[in-house]
Amino acid sequence: MTILIVTNMFPTAEDPSYGCFVKSQVDSLARQGLSVDLIFANGKASRLNYLRGAWQVFWRSLRTRYDIVHAHYGLSGPLARCQIKSPVVVSFCGSDVMNRVQGKVSRFISRLVDLCIVKSSRLQQALGARNVRVLPNGLDLSLFHPQDSSPARKTLGLSAESRYILFVGDPARKEKRYDVAQQTFHRVRERLNVPTELVVLHGQPHREVPLYMNACDVLLLTSDYEGSPNAVKEAMACNMPIVSADVGDVGEILLGTRNCYVCPRDPSALAQRVLTVLKDGGRTDGRDRVLHLSLEKIAGELISIYQEVINRKDGRFR
Repeated sequence: MTILIVTNMFPTAEDPSYGCFVKSQVDSLARQGLSVDLIFANGKASRLNYLRGAWQVFWRSLRTRYDIVHAHYGLSGPLARCQIKSPVVVSFCGSDVMNRVQGKVSRFISRLVDLCIVKSSRLQQALGARNVRVLPNGLDLSLFHPQDSSPARKTLGLSAESRYILFVGDPARKEKRYDVAQQTFHRVRERLNVPTELVVLHGQPHREVPLYMNACDVLLLTSDYEGSPNAVKEAMACNMPIVSADVGDVGEILLGTRNCYVCPRDPSALAQRVLTVLKDGGRTDGRDRVLHLSLEKIAGELISIYQEVINRKDGRFR
């Protein structure tokens, strides 16, 4: 099976964490024996790269008959549709559907492709397309696993006596609500008798993320919206406690997980749960609850979806 991946998110030297989940999926498909080509339209560097990407899709489709063209993120969907020889699958990630402007593009392109993939049932409802499958991103369980916090803190230069609240994401992205995380942190620090810090993790290579998740005491997620946040599942794979606003599929994933809480996006409510976690001091049983999301299992499910699309006899456009 020959696949063309079209994406506007992929790790770069300037931002090695950007679209790392896309790279992980590409690599997992290649390990399953698929032939995978990639077009990265880096819209962050220049909007003109979307035009270049559209031309690349058109040109490559003339030279190679791809079994599937798979676009990651709604804005990449129109690029993947710049050819008519191969069926198109689009994975929608969260902000591409929930953002007011990008959501219009995503809902439009969802009607012109063969299948839409979303990360959660909540995102499925927001997209409103007919031909949709829910499939979250896979986890690299060999990279994300529990480690002793002491050497992890030593490697990162963190104090053994302090408490650390981890915020994963770009504070400049308004939907991540770093302002709420800061307000929550200040409330926690006022009520603890030990030094407490808010650690912001952004722009680090993906391989460094498990160090932070094993070194810090609790992950704090305050976003306005998410699809199926990778940071939550990665933290679970490390048995890291989590306090999160009720976004995406977090409530479903964390249900029944020890020392993990979902609550309103309110600094006081979030702070109370963070304090509960810090006073408990224990880790979680999260890893056992995400074993079914390994990269290998998700790749197998994705290949089955590809095969279904390829075998479908009705037209490619909806």
